[in-house]
Amino acid sequence: MQPTLALDDAGALPLVAHGSTTTGVLAAAEAIASAAAPGAVVLGDDFGDDLDAASAEYLASRLRRNSGQVWLSTRRPEVVHAFPAEEMVRLTRSHGARRLETFRDRLFTEIFPGRSTVPKTLIFCKDDAHAEEDVTRIREVFGKGNDFAAKITYSAKDPKGQLQAFRTSATLRVAVTVDMIATGTDVKPLECVFFLRDVRSAAYFEQMKGRGARTIPSAHFQAVTPDAADKTRFVVVDAIGVTEHEFVEPPLNRKLSHLDYRAALIRINQIQRGWANYFQHAVAKHTFARLATFVWWRMVRWVMHRNRITWKTIRR
Repeated sequence: MQPTLALDDAGALPLVAHGSTTTGVLAAAEAIASAAAPGAVVLGDDFGDDLDAASAEYLASRLRRNSGQVWLSTRRPEVVHAFPAEEMVRLTRSHGARRLETFRDRLFTEIFPGRSTVPKTLIFCKDDAHAEEDVTRIREVFGKGNDFAAKITYSAKDPKGQLQAFRTSATLRVAVTVDMIATGTDVKPLECVFFLRDVRSAAYFEQMKGRGARTIPSAHFQAVTPDAADKTRFVVVDAIGVTEHEFVEPPLNRKLSHLDYRAALIRINQIQRGWANYFQHAVAKHTFARLATFVWWRMVRWVMHRNRITWKTIRR
C-alpha cells in the first residue's frame, strides 16, 4: 500500500510517481489537521526538505499557529522565519567532518592505494546550505585552499565556469553540489562519487552514480590527474546509507559462488542491457567489445572454479 492521488477518470496516481513535493505538502497538511486535536504535539524531522521555499515557510507558520506544541528540526532558513528567536535552538553537528576525515584517512590506503593526488571527487549534499558547510569542511580536512574544492550549485558564483574548471583543472579536485551535476553533465576525469545525502529514487540514484562512469583518453586523464596512468574504475562512497535501499543493486564482484547460474546470468544480462541502452547514442563499439570479452572470460573462470574443471574441458 502507498499514498495515492485520485485523478478522476484518469485513475489513481501513486505519489512516488507524482513527485516528492506533493508528498511533502500532503504530509504537512496531515500534520496541520492532526494538530488541532486537544493536547496534540507535532514532531517533524528535516521539515521542509521536500518543499519549495514559500511552501516550507507557510506550512511551518500554520503548524506553529495550530499546534499546542510543535518541535521541528530543519535545515531550511524559510522554516526558521516562521518562529521567533526565543523559540529556536541552533544545533551544530560534527559527524560531517568525521566522515570526511575517515574518507581522507582511507583514500590513499584502501580506496586508491599508491596514489598521492586526491582523485576528482563529486560530493552530493542535501541542499545549498549543506553544500556550503561541506565545501568549507573539505578544505579544512585536507588542509587546502579555495582552489582545491568548490561549491557548484545553481546559486553559486559562476557555476558554469567552476564546472569547466572541475573538468579541466589539475588544481580543483573536489566539487560539492546538490542537483546541478546530478544528471546530464559529464565530468570525465571523475573517479569518486560521494553521497552525503539520501536518494529515494532508483532512476535518480543511477543518474547520480553514472557521473563517475564516463571514460576518458589516457592523455586527457593524466593532464588533470598526473599520478595515474589511466582511469580504470570509479568508486561510490556512501556516508549515509543510500546504497541500503532495496532498489540499489549490489555491485558485481568475484563472490558469485552463492548464486545459481540462472540468477547470475539474468542479472549480468540486465546490467549489460542497461549499459547498452544508456550509451546507445555514443560511439562505443570498441568499449563494448572489450566489455564482452571481459564478461565472457569472467563467466568461464567462474564455471571452471565452481565445477573444478579445466580449460580443456570447457573447450570440449
